[in-house]
Formats: sequence, structure tokens, C-alpha cells
Amino acid sequence: MYTLNNFFRCPNCQNKLANKNDKVICPECKKSYSSSCEIPDFRTLFKEGEWDSQIFEKIYLEVDAEYEDADIHAKRCRIPEFIEKYRRTEKDSPIYEFIKKQKPQKLLDLGCGYGWYTFTLAKYLPNTIFFGADISEKRIKAYSKKIKQKKIGTFIPVLANAEKLPFPNNLFDIIVMREVLEHVADPEKTLKEINKKLAPRGTLIITTPTKKMRIFWYVATFFPRIIKNIFAKTEKKESIYDVPLSKRKLKKLFNNASLNISSWHYCVLLPHESLLQFFPEWVLKIFILFSPIMHFLKINKIFALHHLIFLDKKKN
Repeated sequence: MYTLNNFFRCPNCQNKLANKNDKVICPECKKSYSSSCEIPDFRTLFKEGEWDSQIFEKIYLEVDAEYEDADIHAKRCRIPEFIEKYRRTEKDSPIYEFIKKQKPQKLLDLGCGYGWYTFTLAKYLPNTIFFGADISEKRIKAYSKKIKQKKIGTFIPVLANAEKLPFPNNLFDIIVMREVLEHVADPEKTLKEINKKLAPRGTLIITTPTKKMRIFWYVATFFPRIIKNIFAKTEKKESIYDVPLSKRKLKKLFNNASLNISSWHYCVLLPHESLLQFFPEWVLKIFILFSPIMHFLKINKIFALHHLIFLDKKKN
């Protein structure tokens, strides 16, 4: 069992914390944080410009199941099994293999959602301490509830913003951000914060959409989407903050955050999951069939839907 000051610091001033009744307080800056259901709530940002955490929570409550792992999500979104298998092979398998080889002592899944990723990794890394941070109270509470059912692994859930993480500096051997960077209010501040929390030889692993292919597939399905909206008479709904970043912008952000690019991969030669419905399965199978050829010819850089990036701290 961990104590408060083993792994947590005030996200506002980075000093040690203390428990007081049902709250966590910082004796230095006098900031207090609630602690509901044994989950510390270190969120400091709830709305900034178009970014609004309440919209995230509202949509999760409306759309998500009580608990979702990758399989449940795929079924809810009606993603064919052969596509889900391909996506995991392209995007998740390289991450799993890297993490299993590194055997980190402490790993942070930033934007962890329901935490299923940490459960999967714990099967191979029973001695690793897994932290899961997210802004969604619904998702973190479901993660915490699921943790109590697990017999193997150490998991620590926390409510927190990526821009101000409630952890000591140099704590994590690996930080994973899977499809998260495009959803944060301030990507540059987030990456600078991550740099502080990474151990000197730590690794940051990011997957994020490629901006040009996200736009391409959205334009390519313009008419089918219009027709569907006319006949289905769908009402316009709120959507979560989602701003894919160009490769040029990503490189600039990494440089500003003093993060060194170890390797950069391009994966998943398919439309976004929300657009799969507009393509016959035989067309999608052709995309997958030609995927190895496109990787071999290195033209996957042009057509891939996702970046997969491994980064480490720049040496002073």
C-alpha cells in the first residue's frame, strides 16, 4: 500500500501534501483537493477556450457503457473484428513489446479512460506500479472499481489534468499517451509537464491522429455523411475537443518541451472508426491487404491515420 507522499505532490506548487478530513491539502500553498471514493481529485483546469471538461463527462455518460475495455468499445462502435485485430497489431503491439522489454518500475497511462490498458500490461509486468490519470470522474471511478477485482498488479487511479500532474519530478520510467494529445487544452504545456515527470532515462510513447489523413477521410465521406444525416434525421450533438496536430507542429512541440524523438512510425491505413460505416467490408479488407506493401515501400507515411512516436528527454 502506498502513502500520499510516496507518489503525489501538489500540482500547483509541487510540495508535499497532507490529509485533512475528506480532503488533501497543501500546507505550502494552502490549496485543497477533494478525495471521493478514495480517489484523489487533483484537477485544476475545467474549462479553457473551447476546451470544456464537462462536455467530455457529459458525452461519456451518454455514450459509454458502465465500463469499457477495447473489446467492449469495438462492439459498441460496430468495428468489425478483422479491423480491430489489424488496428491492434499496427498500433498497440509495438507498444506492448517495447514496454515488456523495458520492464518499468512505474508507468503512467495518461488519459487512461477505464484503465484497461494497464490491466493488459499487468499480465506481463506484475511488479510494475501502474498509474492511471484522467479528467473523467465516471471513467476513473469505474477504473477504481475494476481494480478491486484484480488479483495481480498494483494500480493507482487519479483525477488530474495533463497540464499539471500531481506527481514528483523524475518519477516515471514510461508515460503512455494513447490518442490523448489531440484532446488536451494545451499540448505544449502538457509535454513540458511530462518531461518533468519522466525519469532521466524515461520514455514517452504517443499515438495521435495524422492531421492530413483525418481531413482526407472526412472530406472523402462528405456525401455519404450528408445523405445519412438527411434520412436518419440526426440532431447535431456536442462533441469532445479534438484537434489533430500536423507533423510540423508536433516536432515544434517536442523541441520546445526538450523531448528527443527516438523513433517515429506511421500506422493504421484505414479511415477513422467513426467513418468505417461508409465503406463496404471488401474495400476495407483491400486496404488491410495492401498495408504491408505500403509499409515496405514507405508510403505509409502519406496514408497512415496515426503517428506512433517514442520520445525521451534531451540530454543537457
